[in-house]
Amino acid sequence: MASNEMKKAFLFSFVILCLTVCYAHAQIKWDAAKFMPLSEVKPGRQGKGYTVFSGTTVEAFDFEVVSVYYDRFPGLHIVWAKRGTRQYKK
Repeated sequence: MASNEMKKAFLFSFVILCLTVCYAHAQIKWDAAKFMPLSEVKPGRQGKGYTVFSGTTVEAFDFEVVSVYYDRFPGLHIVWAKRGTRQYKK
């Protein structure tokens, strides 16, 4: 019995540790001036994003918004976009 309780305690501690690490890692300093409000994102709008396609080099890519689903799931908004540059084909 004691072994089973130890396993449960270890599992519980491990889950709490994982959740704490994920929560701490997900925190970023939000600067609203750097981001467009979602209310201004409309189909047809074009933009530029930055990502890493391979390795560690950050590359710019262009996109066009196709549609926006507001509250697709509670608190979750989805923006569909199509590619505008050749990097997607790599």
